[in-house]
Amino acid sequence: AHLNPAVTIGLWCAGVFDGAKVSSYITAQMLGGFVGAVLMWISYLPHWGKTPDGPTKLGVFCNAPAIRAPLSNFVTEVISTGILIFGILSLKDAQLNMNDGSVVKMSLGAIGVLPVALLVFAIGLCLGGSTGYAINPARDFAPRIAHALLPIPNKGSSIGVTRGFQSLVRSLEVCWRRGFSKCSTWQASRYRDAFNQLA
Repeated sequence: AHLNPAVTIGLWCAGVFDGAKVSSYITAQMLGGFVGAVLMWISYLPHWGKTPDGPTKLGVFCNAPAIRAPLSNFVTEVISTGILIFGILSLKDAQLNMNDGSVVKMSLGAIGVLPVALLVFAIGLCLGGSTGYAINPARDFAPRIAHALLPIPNKGSSIGVTRGFQSLVRSLEVCWRRGFSKCSTWQASRYRDAFNQLA
């Protein structure tokens, strides 16, 4: 279940996960989503130049709402994520109460993740139509960051990535190409401006 930062935070809020591990788990989850998006970009490398439509390219990385209505989309995602976390917390291992009073715990073994997978599938069927159920920031937001950073011809906008973040990404990209030690004070001022827009 710890593939999703929302689940990690939910389990921590419920008191079943150590708070000291939350930041390292979320960092690992987001890095995993980013690295996965980069690997996918490499896999589709010949296609980027031949696909003219920017939103189609973005769709390879992340979801997009059927109708762009930020408040409604946000509420749908909160409901979907809440159902996911509530469902995960409600799942219990089966047990048999024997006639002699003993209890035999039953496990699904290697397919123990099946109930969570079916829960995510059900959420997608019921609530996924409006937003594509991006209930996992590591699977949706981290690839958006990768989309903003990667050199994709005619990629268009990375919807959901703020102007301040885009400015920061562009500045970091320039510094990465030049070498961070060669960045000018102009670039440093761009970082400050970008961070101020994020705040």
